[in-house]
Amino acid sequence: MASATGAGRVGDPDADLEGSLADWRRYRRRQRLAEVHWVDALYSAYLTAILAGAAILAGSSAIGDTPVTDTTGVVAAGPRWIGAGVAVLLAMGLRSGSRGGPLALDRADVRHVLLSPVDRTTSLRGPALHQLRFLAFGGGVVGVVGGVLADRRLPGNGAAWAASAGLAVLVAVVLAHGAALLAAGLRLPVWLTNAVSLVLVGWCIGDVVTEGAWRAPGRLVGGIALWPLRFEAVDAATIALAAAAAIGGIMVIGGVSIERLERRSRLVGQLRFAATLQDVRTVVVLRRQLSQERPRSRPWLPLPLPRHRLPVFVRDVRSLLRWPVGRVLRLGLLAAVAGFAARGAWDGTTPLLIVVGLALFLAGLDAAEPLGQELDHPSLRDSVPVAPGWVHIRHLPAVLVVSLGVAAVAAAVAVAVDPQDGAL
Repeated sequence: MASATGAGRVGDPDADLEGSLADWRRYRRRQRLAEVHWVDALYSAYLTAILAGAAILAGSSAIGDTPVTDTTGVVAAGPRWIGAGVAVLLAMGLRSGSRGGPLALDRADVRHVLLSPVDRTTSLRGPALHQLRFLAFGGGVVGVVGGVLADRRLPGNGAAWAASAGLAVLVAVVLAHGAALLAAGLRLPVWLTNAVSLVLVGWCIGDVVTEGAWRAPGRLVGGIALWPLRFEAVDAATIALAAAAAIGGIMVIGGVSIERLERRSRLVGQLRFAATLQDVRTVVVLRRQLSQERPRSRPWLPLPLPRHRLPVFVRDVRSLLRWPVGRVLRLGLLAAVAGFAARGAWDGTTPLLIVVGLALFLAGLDAAEPLGQELDHPSLRDSVPVAPGWVHIRHLPAVLVVSLGVAAVAAAVAVAVDPQDGAL
């Protein structure tokens, strides 16, 4: 009788399953927050805000860069450069959505909530909105900081720079997140999102190279960031586009693939644990699994490599020749970012040196892949009758070759931005 009654309750068409799920999530949230006293939380937020504000003000005051008096070049080229960055961010969102992102739920939510009679769109709307709020807040803060730093060199009101830069980054982040939700909810195939991403990025880069002849749409978002110097009402259209993308993505998120979402949730959980332990190598490997990055079945070039001379270096070269397209493009993009930032630092924007360091560090993680693979398989290394250090040192030439290639691309980009004597 009890089982029959339970079955009747499960099949009751009047049961408020969505309301029960909302109550359960509120209960879990209260349980998590109950472990943190409100005074401690308020003190942490207060201290973080003070330290962050002091660091931003001190950093912007210590820069001491020469102000730009002629803003003609900034007004003409700035929107195109920012638009190229927006295109890259949008491409990342599309690729993430086609692989089950951008949401990363608990495995229990995937296995029980999404397989229950609760409407999937309703059950995923809360996590999607929570992630959107977090990304929008983070993007806005980053934009405001960029506006404060821009005010150190460019004419205009500091508050206007902070507001316009914050709005531009906010629009870019919301647009990318909405595109990811749309790609996930509509289950767009990977090849389609890759093709669209390639067209968008190529279009914006072509617009930069041709000095505006290609009229890429990304320049509209870049125009918002430069509103203190020039205002065009058409730029505001991207705000409506970003809002429409986010709303549309939330409306169709229920169509996401359960299998892809479960795989992503499992890998993201492992990635967070590895990041907590500061295990950089594990983070890199899990991120590649998350993006479904696999080596090529055939090498890029069938080079006749010797088999008995320089065995470690030859093995490294063979692995480099089987790098997937995504990894090669990522290295090229990081090299280009480092080159752009280095050129900006050369022209007087000192904080861009931080961007150079971050881009080269990320590129170095890929460049050191042969050595990382050796460390991932210690049993194979120990099977060789030589000291481990002997093997590790012989991986360095391949790492050096890749690093020099990245540096060459970065230097070429830095010079190509505005060729002049002494740029190198």
